[in-house]
Amino acid sequence: MKYLNRWMLFTVMICWVTMGWCGWCGATEPESIATIKNVKGDVQIVRGEILIVAMAGADLLKSDRLMTGEDGAIGLIFKDNSVLSMGPESELAIEDFAFDPAAEKTSFVANMMKGTLTYLSGLITHLNPESVQFKTPSATIGIRGTHLAILVEG
Repeated sequence: MKYLNRWMLFTVMICWVTMGWCGWCGATEPESIATIKNVKGDVQIVRGEILIVAMAGADLLKSDRLMTGEDGAIGLIFKDNSVLSMGPESELAIEDFAFDPAAEKTSFVANMMKGTLTYLSGLITHLNPESVQFKTPSATIGIRGTHLAILVEG
């Protein structure tokens, strides 16, 4: 019986390690906020301390940062159907994104550090225009219309 209890404990510990603590504590994987529709050239996603090569079909998560190289460009469609495109040598950080109209939680806040960006607004802008913001080194832009183009030099 003593060996059986040790064996059961060993089995449980192996399952715990292979499944990860999150499986036991009820945590879920981060939710996708956007899908990459197209990528041209060098485009990377910075997720925490990890650099990920951006590919069409991949998901973007809240707090991701996008960086395009000299020949890079990327197109995204967000969960609220907004469309965002970035050109070469651009950098954008998604600071906040929430799209839960039933709970009246809508927010889209991005920080454009450099480069070019175009944005076609989605449902968040129509439901709660005050909750959509693009920050740049010199200004914060609130979206009230449907189209936006940004050039941040430097």
